[in-house]
Amino acid sequence: MKLSDRLGRTRSKENYAFYYRNDTGITIVDSFHYDDGSEEKGEDTFEREPFVVKFSIPSLSVTEIGIIGLHVDPDTVVRELTALADVFKAGQNKFKIDTLIAMGDFNAGCRYLSKKEEKLLSLKSDEYFWPIEYGTDTTLAATDCSYDRFIIGGAKLIELAKSGDSSVFKFDSKYKLIKEKSMSVSDHYPIELFLPTKTVVPLSTTAITTESSGVNPVNYKLSYSILYGAVLFIILLKMLN
Repeated sequence: MKLSDRLGRTRSKENYAFYYRNDTGITIVDSFHYDDGSEEKGEDTFEREPFVVKFSIPSLSVTEIGIIGLHVDPDTVVRELTALADVFKAGQNKFKIDTLIAMGDFNAGCRYLSKKEEKLLSLKSDEYFWPIEYGTDTTLAATDCSYDRFIIGGAKLIELAKSGDSSVFKFDSKYKLIKEKSMSVSDHYPIELFLPTKTVVPLSTTAITTESSGVNPVNYKLSYSILYGAVLFIILLKMLN
């Protein structure tokens, strides 16, 4: 696990945590907290500064990926998503790669961000790919709000992501949970991004089972989930069969 500092300009503080499977060859290369200016002087942009981590993932065709964790203030969505372009540039410069993924609760929908406002963002250019489209329901609320998103940069990573898949994991339907039980877990659904591997990665017998006829294809799964009632926002990086 890689844990950020306690972040937030108010008394309410949060952490970003990256969980990953180190038995699959995934390693952390570097990380940094994005410096967006002085909070004391009111010069900062983000309510909670982005936390950026560089992963080495040998079994992907794109072996180095930077992941930007961010929870956007609902009152300043356009401002923070506009500034997120600078975070991509900072990650590119520090990590010497252009393959980065921003993920998190961006509050990017409904009353916080209109479809017209989204189209005007610099990150909506052809240089970036948003797998979760506007209007996709990522919450347990009655409205269909696309608050949780991935934003992918870098031509090779975009190509890889487009060859894979993305989805919203509606755990309440999957596990047949009543509303109260679901809300006790989270009021947001995890969003998932599947990246095809270039080779099959050997895993321990406790991690994966295989048929005698051969080994099943293995995919990386990136998933962001927000824990209801908690200050810990989790980004998962794990392997699935």
